[in-house]
Amino acid sequence: MSETTKDYAAQYWESEEYRESRANRAGIIWNLIEEELSQAQAPILDIGCGPGLLKVALAELSGRRIWGIEVDPSVAVTSEDMIFGNGLKLPIKSNSVGFVLLNHIIEHLEQPEQLIAEVARVLRPGGIAYVTTPNYNWPWEVHYRVVGIHWLPKDIADVVVRAMKRGQAFDNVRLLQYHHLIEMAKRERLVPTNLLPRLFMERPEILRKAYWKMGAKVLRFVPKTLRNTFFTQCSPQFMILLRKV
Repeated sequence: MSETTKDYAAQYWESEEYRESRANRAGIIWNLIEEELSQAQAPILDIGCGPGLLKVALAELSGRRIWGIEVDPSVAVTSEDMIFGNGLKLPIKSNSVGFVLLNHIIEHLEQPEQLIAEVARVLRPGGIAYVTTPNYNWPWEVHYRVVGIHWLPKDIADVVVRAMKRGQAFDNVRLLQYHHLIEMAKRERLVPTNLLPRLFMERPEILRKAYWKMGAKVLRFVPKTLRNTFFTQCSPQFMILLRKV
């Protein structure tokens, strides 16, 4: 990642908007997977936690101790319950972790399958990983905040990033489609559960935006096959549980 891109990311991470977004995100996660997180055996890890604000907020909501894993100590706002190291080579023995959070981290890796394999290694049988990541098919690219930039050829995307002063190049973002996630999970014998049906059909009250709450109401009148297309192809992001058998 270029220095300019780092500066742009750092400015966002230090903003009140980001702090509010982490609190909101923690609330959604807790309301969506309260049962799984409450019952998970310790330890609980948040891999690639960045500043660590999400894990702090989620720990407060859940009452659970959550350890953050972050490769770059300079971005952390707290050193409490933090392990600074590479999430691809966790200093943790196999079959020992009860729950792993992968919140918008997998799309930043050149070989995301390595992270899934490492998560599968450290999870104990019955352990769960919560994975959320943006959908390649969705037009709004959340990292650079530019519509459709991830669909452009790399050289053109680089020009757009520089023109908008978001960095020197469109780098460090490799968005995935649903089938990529499922294939990686099954390769490591992790059983996936798509959480979007639970969110939209069972818990629409925790959706933040009014238009998504309206969308949830509309989805109730949509045939199941078309709903599944939205949940696997057209949603802004994916939310998936991976359970180790």
